[in-house]
Amino acid sequence: MLRQSLMVLALVLAGTQCARAQDPQAVMEKRIAAYFKTYEDNNPDGYAAWLKENRTEEAYSMAPLAARLEMYAFDAERWGGLELTGVVFPDEFVGVGEAQPANGGPAIRVTFQFEDTPPYKIGPMMVGLAIDVPAEFSTLDEFNDQLRAASGVPAFAMGVMVDGEVVGQSVRGVCALDSDTPVQANDTFHWGSIAKSVTGTMIAKLIETGVLDWDTTIADVLGDIPMRDEYRSATITQLMSHEAGIPPYNNFTPELVGEIAAAAKGDSRQDKRRAFVSRVLMEQPLAPPGEVHAYSNAGITIAGYMAEVASGETWRNLVETHVFKPAGMTTAGFDWPASAERPNQPRGHFGDSAENYEVMKYGAMLELVSLLDPAGNIRSSVGDLLRYGNFHLLGMSGKDGYLKGGTVKALHTPRATSVPWGESFYTFGWGHNECGHFFDAPDCQAHNGGAGSFYAEIKLIPGRNMVLAYMANAAEPSEAIAQDVLAAVYRHYAAD
Repeated sequence: MLRQSLMVLALVLAGTQCARAQDPQAVMEKRIAAYFKTYEDNNPDGYAAWLKENRTEEAYSMAPLAARLEMYAFDAERWGGLELTGVVFPDEFVGVGEAQPANGGPAIRVTFQFEDTPPYKIGPMMVGLAIDVPAEFSTLDEFNDQLRAASGVPAFAMGVMVDGEVVGQSVRGVCALDSDTPVQANDTFHWGSIAKSVTGTMIAKLIETGVLDWDTTIADVLGDIPMRDEYRSATITQLMSHEAGIPPYNNFTPELVGEIAAAAKGDSRQDKRRAFVSRVLMEQPLAPPGEVHAYSNAGITIAGYMAEVASGETWRNLVETHVFKPAGMTTAGFDWPASAERPNQPRGHFGDSAENYEVMKYGAMLELVSLLDPAGNIRSSVGDLLRYGNFHLLGMSGKDGYLKGGTVKALHTPRATSVPWGESFYTFGWGHNECGHFFDAPDCQAHNGGAGSFYAEIKLIPGRNMVLAYMANAAEPSEAIAQDVLAAVYRHYAAD
């Protein structure tokens, strides 16, 4: 009798477990809660275990574990831990968790996109501040004003181009919180990592003219620099697609920048870039070239330095000649928008809200961003960011211009050997199908950038011949709302 009762109990429990396993929302809520628990406990080992257990294979392989743990440590320190305060499901397989930082900072919102079949693991994730974005608006200026009021960001610049014509543009706010100077239509904002695609575009022209080739290796151009054997066969395509196994160098200390400058044989940017490249190429690779995708500022910088050595020209001259001028970009330049010589341009802001913003000082981190020119040191107006996007759309449509249509398509097309970047791919400074679940544009190409105190993002939507551009002079809040902002702008103009 006891045995029969145990069998019945076992069947009941099994049925309960099956019922639970078939409840997708319960599974998803458990995965979300476990994520925030690792921060509440300040437990990097628990976070590593959470990644392995809860992310899809594609998402888990997007970055090396060491790089993920480095970012975890940074976030855990700045938040002091996170306490989950609520979970909602705006879509069937999209969950949003909100949490309060232990240090009393602004609330955090994390969006999780789940598989739509068991075991409902997590693919893409987005972490940002909990700021509500209007889903609809009447005018772009009205929308801009609402965003500044909700986020505390001093200035936003946004625009839309369709069929080569600007159909909407808004530049509103002030250059800095400690100033009442209003931003103007042609004021410039820093692009951050969008500059990676500019390096790729410039390299494409050098390939067309025979200076480089898609398969040119590091050793072909930089053979006089001592390097580990593993790097010798890495191609410029692998470097520009983050597939060369190069360490990330996504965080720099002033001490490291000083070490690189001290190792340089001269004072020019190229001297310091060579010293940096020499340092990186003697480091242990993350993996052999072509095996993993690992986002790397260092890899793009190496590719840009290869272009300098192969052409005999500076990266800046190459970009002005092969990108700015042919794309019709009249406001584009380098370094921060504001300086002692340009005091009335937007200044960047560190921090996550108006209560704790720190206005960037003139020349701050200038040595670092100029060292990493190819990976992220361009500024322009929002109008010129749109023109740059349209320069690519023309080539993607097959039209020959300064670059042949086939060359531009090659910049935007993953190779047969490309390593997946989560559920997508990355080539020459462009992420593919990067609109995610925010709006229905499966052919979307995109990149964003921040450089710590500015934020910028560009999306190309070939199916509608549309470019979306979004820029701000405060990074954290602007990045947190970027996808919701761009989705609202897309819906507004796609409906016209």
